[in-house]
Amino acid sequence: MNYELLKYFESEGYGTEGVNLFLEFQPDMPDNCITIESASAPNLLESDSLNVDNYGVHIIVRNSNCITAKNTMWSIHEKIVGFGGSKLIPSGHEVSYITTETNPTFLNKDEKNRNEYSGTYNIRTMTAGVNRL
Repeated sequence: MNYELLKYFESEGYGTEGVNLFLEFQPDMPDNCITIESASAPNLLESDSLNVDNYGVHIIVRNSNCITAKNTMWSIHEKIVGFGGSKLIPSGHEVSYITTETNPTFLNKDEKNRNEYSGTYNIRTMTAGVNRL
């Protein structure tokens, strides 16, 4: 699911995979980047029997400019919260909805004095082809 979100961000102009958009790992460079990581998500009761899954995702925006980091994180937040009823990418899962686990928050400055903001989200999907009711 995180890869689908990364490709969605890429299509929305937030960056380029492997250049300033990263999955599961935040490299030391570049100074300005977005990282998408797996996070814990609550188990949905219906996922035990229906083709429904819930994914946790943690997004980190790092930027040398504090205001840019904050504005980018809030822009992402506004773009994805409430998303639903379609796929993030054409070949992806059907997203029922995306909800906020934690609002965008200033984490701190890293060891190189770069600013980091983050938010955590739950993505509920319909999963085709799974042997459930």
